[in-house]
Amino acid sequence: MRTIFSRMALVAAATCIAAAAVLSTAATSAFDAVSFGDRTAAALEEPGVARFAADRVTAAVLAQSPDLTAVRPLILATAEGLASTEPFRAVVRTAARSAHRALFSDGAHQVALSIPDVGILLKSTFQAASPELAAKIPERIETLFGSVESSGTTRVMVDLWQLRESVAGAERLLGLLGLLLMAASVAMARQRLAGFTAAGAALVAAGFAVFLVRPLGAAALDVLVRDPLHAEAAVGLWRTFMSHLTEWGLFLGGLGVLCSGAANSVMDGSDPLAWLAARLRALDAPDPSRGVRLRRGVGLLLLGIVAIRFPGELVAALVLALGLLLAFLGTRELFQLALDAAEASPTVQRAARGRASLVRPLLAVGLVAALAQLWILTRNPAVKPAPASVKTCNGERALCARSLDRVSLAGAHNAMSNVEIPDWMFPHHQAAIPGQLRDGVRALLIDIHYGFPGGSRIQTDLDGPRPTREALEHMLGVEGVEAAERIRERLVGVKTDERGLYFCHGFCEVGAYEVVPTLRQVRSFLIQNPGEVVVIVVEDYVDPLDLAAAFEESGLLDLVYRGPSGPPWPTLRELVVSGQPVVVFIESGAKGVPWLRPAFEHIQETPYTFHHPEEFSCRANRGGTDGSLFQINHWIETTPAPRPSNAELVNARDFLLARARECQADRDHLPNVVAVDFYRSGDVLGVVRELNGLAAR
Repeated sequence: MRTIFSRMALVAAATCIAAAAVLSTAATSAFDAVSFGDRTAAALEEPGVARFAADRVTAAVLAQSPDLTAVRPLILATAEGLASTEPFRAVVRTAARSAHRALFSDGAHQVALSIPDVGILLKSTFQAASPELAAKIPERIETLFGSVESSGTTRVMVDLWQLRESVAGAERLLGLLGLLLMAASVAMARQRLAGFTAAGAALVAAGFAVFLVRPLGAAALDVLVRDPLHAEAAVGLWRTFMSHLTEWGLFLGGLGVLCSGAANSVMDGSDPLAWLAARLRALDAPDPSRGVRLRRGVGLLLLGIVAIRFPGELVAALVLALGLLLAFLGTRELFQLALDAAEASPTVQRAARGRASLVRPLLAVGLVAALAQLWILTRNPAVKPAPASVKTCNGERALCARSLDRVSLAGAHNAMSNVEIPDWMFPHHQAAIPGQLRDGVRALLIDIHYGFPGGSRIQTDLDGPRPTREALEHMLGVEGVEAAERIRERLVGVKTDERGLYFCHGFCEVGAYEVVPTLRQVRSFLIQNPGEVVVIVVEDYVDPLDLAAAFEESGLLDLVYRGPSGPPWPTLRELVVSGQPVVVFIESGAKGVPWLRPAFEHIQETPYTFHHPEEFSCRANRGGTDGSLFQINHWIETTPAPRPSNAELVNARDFLLARARECQADRDHLPNVVAVDFYRSGDVLGVVRELNGLAAR
């Protein structure tokens, strides 16, 4: 009876431990929003999932633009190629996290995984090959990849999934119960060493069973899901979400090999190969019973089905089984050598006087305990996996681990002021904001004002929160203000009941354009270039709630950092992984919107009015010297019209780098934003690379 109960306890222990491993994998993959998003994006590596995604994208494009049906094969092929790119995975990752949070929020019973940003990526992909076709692709595609509708069955499913804390508790309880049952099995065994060997074998069996859950589950989905495309997607998702089971299988198998190898090495006359040969001969025993024949037939049939449908997984399982056997034999041999050497030690012999029979078992227990502890520390799959890897941040792997206050960014002063705006007077840059981002600018210093449309130019709303005439003259100079007033007097047809937000520099009359479309372009750039982090500093003359509404309307709000202000600041990797790579500051410091951070509570800067290069200094200006971020203002003031010739001089690599190093030493702080005019003149990008300690390009 002791033998029977010992074996029953061992079977129950292996079952509990295997179940705990499966529950741990499910909890890690499905219940955490970050892990869920990472796994969903990683599943696109599976060809079946990529084909399904491409089919859904194509269907969504044709639903919104039926006239593109004639080029469906081209769209489908392009979408399938797009599915393997990092930008596509990034938008899928973000959308999956959002859908997960909605699904598992209290009371949620209806949610859809929709990825509207796919249109941005598809248009960008087609742009080089066929601009005409790209123009016909909707920018916001309502791509529905999956939905959970409100129904009785769905409600039960969601309610069960919302018990994830209980599942985590069950996982720990099953693991503990399994260990206790295994200890009880060893205690009840007639021979303790044989009990330890059996316990190790049970751990190996549990690991092997856990390893098989993934291929067997994939085989079941392939049979149960009738639609071939959906079946491929389901199998791919299952493989990705349950990939952690492979690690669990190796972990448990390794522990089992250590335990059984150590115990078997102490047992005299035990031949594991002879035991295995006897079991193999039993399969071909003459005149087997009907039960034996039934089990053998069913087993061979299932093995054949798996071999036909999943040959790779079957080969992997067989290799694993062979590897575990070889590892067991090797471990047993090494333990025997180690124990023989230890027993021959004079120190051990003196300590073991009168207890010689216990020396070998005690040495084996100590050695296996040490090795098992090392295995647990290095291979423990219960440790939550790190978030999805980010290959580069702002184009460089080395920057990912650095916090925002330890990274230098190229900044564009008055970034909204540029030659690409047709009616903009006195431009500051050679390219518009999208071009600045493509070239490498990562800090945008912009001015936003209220204005009225309808006339030949935008009319400034002088009743809004505006600066005094003295401040306007400081921004534009006396000539600039006078020019703006002359234009203002000639404006007719202005719609004063349609006030909007515009990029302006002092007076909108000398140049203005709407804020929302450009913010959309910033969003599009970040969608197409995951891994980029952008800082926006707004010289704001508008209500914070109106500014926040513009960010929301443009969609850029989805990418804005909402976490606490530093120090400590998040790393660039943390900003990217969180899906919030845009950090926004406002110079007014007005309250009301938490993510519009008061600029000069966090940013210390240099003066910004210099009329000659020799006037440049690193003296404290707004923000004093306490800000956790540091901005260098580096341009020659020639209001109203900035001069490119000045930028060529002061943006030159040696001149700019020397000033940046001087200010860095003076403030004992890395310049986080190096703000210039005419950023394409000189070498601000090269200087920023050197400040970041990166090799020159």
